[in-house]
Amino acid sequence: MKKIFTILILTIFLAFINTCDEGLAPLGTNVTKITGTINYIGGIESWQADSIVKEIRIIAFQVIPDTNVNIILEIINGNAFYTKDTLPRYVAQSNFTIEIPKPPVNLKYIVAVKRFGDDIFNDWRVIGLYHTSGDDTKPESIYAERGRIYNITINVDLNKLPPQPF
Repeated sequence: MKKIFTILILTIFLAFINTCDEGLAPLGTNVTKITGTINYIGGIESWQADSIVKEIRIIAFQVIPDTNVNIILEIINGNAFYTKDTLPRYVAQSNFTIEIPKPPVNLKYIVAVKRFGDDIFNDWRVIGLYHTSGDDTKPESIYAERGRIYNITINVDLNKLPPQPF
């Protein structure tokens, strides 16, 4: 009976280890995230210029998509990461978090997007992108490594949207 109990405990232990991606690593040490803030230029009043907004999300792409179809394909294929819920609208700023499930990965295009209509495949516009150069035509990449948290800021001017890649 003692031998059966020992085998059972050992089997459970080995099954547990095999289900963990990182074995017995401490919890939380391998989480990779992009966190940050969206600042709306002009504050709450800036939303009057853009009253039809169904959703706001942050999406981090491994490539710069060139069509709305490619946006959806990148997400479906796991090549883009995004905020799970819509972010607050009609605010001066909001915070966001995106988990990167399988780092390392090079994220070449990190953008704030809005959905303005009912067509969830085609009614999207880029409203801001991550860059540190001051030039909203030149997106900046992040090479997201395992266990790191990247804090970024995206400025959005609803009266002057950046160039649309799609």
